[in-house]
Amino acid sequence: MRPTPIITGLMLVAVPVGVLGFAALLLWLSGDWRWVEGWIFGVRWVSFVAAIQLWLRFRDPALLAERFRMPGSGGESRADMAILIGIKLCFLASILVPALDVRFGWTSSTAVERSMRRHPALRG
Repeated sequence: MRPTPIITGLMLVAVPVGVLGFAALLLWLSGDWRWVEGWIFGVRWVSFVAAIQLWLRFRDPALLAERFRMPGSGGESRADMAILIGIKLCFLASILVPALDVRFGWTSSTAVERSMRRHPALRG
């Protein structure tokens, strides 16, 4: 049986602050604090992370402590680290690019409407 690692109060405060900061960054990048979809995503994201953290805190504190560990400190290979970095970058891009799309209008509703007219299956 693994010894239960100590999870400090700083760790338990750092994650919610970071998650809330990430949600605020999403809205700031969009340039529109009234962006409803961004708020919905932010609330869902914060709720999801809080639920997982609380669940792990009481069900498996050792796993939670392992997740707080610095990347590369567990003996991972260089290939594993490269894959992990790639996954994190793709995840960040998948979250931040839609906010930038709202700000700069890279996709427009007219393009979506044209697409729906051309493809009847998309109309619903």
